[in-house]
Amino acid sequence: MTVINTGKWTDLSDIDANDAPTPLIKPLPQATEVPIADLGPLIEPLKAIETLTQAPFAIILNAVLGSISVVAQPHANVRTLAGSTSPISLFCLSIARSGERKTQVDSLATAPIREYEAPRMIRYQRDWQSYEEQLRSGHAPGDSGAVIEDPDQEDRPCRDVSEPPVSPQILFEDTTIEGKIKHFQNGRPSTGIFTDEGGIIFGGYSMNATNKDKTAALLSKLWDGKALKKNTAGGQPIFLPNRRVSAHIAVQPAIARKLLSDETLQDQGIFARYLLAFPDTKQGQRFIRMDMATIDARRKAEACLEAFGKRLTALLERKLPTVDGDALQLKPRTLEMEDAAFQDLRDFYNVTEEAQQDGERFADIRAHASKAPEQAARIAGVIALFEDPDATVVSRRQMSVAITLANFYLEEALRVLVTGTVPKNVEEAETLRLWLRDKWDEEFIDVSAACNRGPGSLRTADRIKRLFAVLEEFGWLQRVTGVHLVMGRRSRSAFRVIRG
Repeated sequence: MTVINTGKWTDLSDIDANDAPTPLIKPLPQATEVPIADLGPLIEPLKAIETLTQAPFAIILNAVLGSISVVAQPHANVRTLAGSTSPISLFCLSIARSGERKTQVDSLATAPIREYEAPRMIRYQRDWQSYEEQLRSGHAPGDSGAVIEDPDQEDRPCRDVSEPPVSPQILFEDTTIEGKIKHFQNGRPSTGIFTDEGGIIFGGYSMNATNKDKTAALLSKLWDGKALKKNTAGGQPIFLPNRRVSAHIAVQPAIARKLLSDETLQDQGIFARYLLAFPDTKQGQRFIRMDMATIDARRKAEACLEAFGKRLTALLERKLPTVDGDALQLKPRTLEMEDAAFQDLRDFYNVTEEAQQDGERFADIRAHASKAPEQAARIAGVIALFEDPDATVVSRRQMSVAITLANFYLEEALRVLVTGTVPKNVEEAETLRLWLRDKWDEEFIDVSAACNRGPGSLRTADRIKRLFAVLEEFGWLQRVTGVHLVMGRRSRSAFRVIRG
């Protein structure tokens, strides 16, 4: 007679400690510490926002760098080691869970930009409404040939009313290929993408199976400073050179894990262009105090941010340098480097290049390491314009801050990408494990049951078999012999479920 096991399920407490399962996704090592004391002119705004928000320094750093680069990028490129020039646009990516006060940080860092942008957007909406009304009336806008003074449209100080008004929008919360191209056809040629919900960009329409390659290619072109091109249905090609975009995008860890493990995006090299940070949480440490010292510190922080805002506004109020005859095409000047700054950057390049050899420190993040010297040059250029809007050279002191930051971001990339990325099959196995833990109340499972009841995205026999093999290898499933009840039927190919 065959004995059928009808027990409920096995918990970790029922297993010998030596046989306990291994986590599929290991916790990250402690986050790299932001070298705040070595960041020169960035120290005061960083500490001010930290005082007011108690958010992690790495998120604040990304928000501040992103904000400065948005206002600095139209005015200058920077000389690189190869002798060519590079935009000083920066792409920053913060990985953080809900509750890390990303919205509050971005709000403070971008406040000067939004205050500058708001009245111009109101004026633009009014002008656009007038323009459309003329179109609907059956008369071409500007039949009179009139030209109006438009002090809020720096790109076209005297706007021919026969032309549509130029969009002054600077900050965007999302982007699609079509949206970016549409804006740059008749909009400010220097913009920023700032969002604390990166899933809008990386988890939505822009990154679905159809658009993922195109969106990654678009973002790469924008970072590289290359022209945007598109062939339209009517056959008239769109060619948009010399536009600039900087970004600070925050994503949840689960979305980041999938993105950074995506082979297609890895091949594109898009994330090697991002300054990546995944700080440890400060939740549970952010207490409200009302003592005089805290009140005084907040007062000083607010004054510091007012000074920070004045610096950004000074850059925003400068007329955009544009090509003669094309007010929407930027013509930035070139920031050269002091000899000592160039030598320091060259030394940094040589160190990071050597560390990319097989078995060396950066061998597993070669894409990030190879771009680190250019990232340092870009950061140095941003700092130079932040300190002096008329700057023409990058100083050794500014380059020192930039190299310090480039090293910080390399260490974060190493920590997150080597430890924190997960192969797709392991990611799917974790999805199945969590389903078994939370949704499956029997002790035993087999392939047929998982195909019928398991997560919808995994319900194929071949895939379930592969994932069972992973869960068995890590100890979350135990192969058993004999006949066992699964969903009320006799199964000879069952696995015992281990729940943790």
